[in-house]
Amino acid sequence: MKMLKNAVFQKGVNMKTVLLNGIEAEIERRLITSFMDLIILRILRSNRQGRGGYDIIRYLQLNHNILPSSGTVYSCLYAMERRGLIKGRENGRKRVYILTQEGERTIKCLEAAKNKFNRFMSTILYGTGR
Repeated sequence: MKMLKNAVFQKGVNMKTVLLNGIEAEIERRLITSFMDLIILRILRSNRQGRGGYDIIRYLQLNHNILPSSGTVYSCLYAMERRGLIKGRENGRKRVYILTQEGERTIKCLEAAKNKFNRFMSTILYGTGR
């Protein structure tokens, strides 16, 4: 909402656009933090050599314009490793995470349920499953 406060005093600023952009940014932030584990699975799937925690943070910053704390990302990584979705290995001074077979199965289940998720979001946004 800082963006909204700054925009109030600028000439020619469309307040509706500022408000919508702020709402979109907040929804994206909530989705990313709520589904951090699923996003990490997708990131690791796209890079078979594995990624470290800071690589994941940088990816989120560059691609989603959000900077989660290292504590948020690393606690998620540790929980995912305990659940068997990813496997961490030492690579020099950093720990690199790769997708396990269980993590791959989880992604495939999510892909199979994509239409169900879309209907759910349509119900929330429009009141119908269109």
